[in-house]
Amino acid sequence: MTNSNLGEDLPEHTVIFDDNCGFCKDVKNLIVRYVDKNSKLNWVPFSSNAAIQILNTFDDDRYESMIYVNEKHELLRYQDAILAIIKLNKMLAKTAVFFEKSKFLNKSLKKVYIWISHHRSFMAKLIPNRLKVTQ
Repeated sequence: MTNSNLGEDLPEHTVIFDDNCGFCKDVKNLIVRYVDKNSKLNWVPFSSNAAIQILNTFDDDRYESMIYVNEKHELLRYQDAILAIIKLNKMLAKTAVFFEKSKFLNKSLKKVYIWISHHRSFMAKLIPNRLKVTQ
């Protein structure tokens, strides 16, 4: 988690995502379709000025694919961002809390997140076309 005032200028429940990544767009579309049933999330692309300012503060942004601004306007990264987004769905929230509370699972999820973000172009090929949402 990044406790910084960088998220103060963005509305809560904002997801900053890599809009140049096909896999990230597919994940965004899956989240919109299956997780964010109440349309709480605001989507901001990496190419926006607000996102560029935030990304420029990270030393290790090569693994960023999604950053989440929570209700306290904190920036959540890596698996913390994904778990916070998943918790917005009541049916999935308990699973996300389980992953958060387990140090082993949380640490493992971060490694998986980094591996996936490093191999995004390959991962995009694994999402079946029937799950992809065209906009």
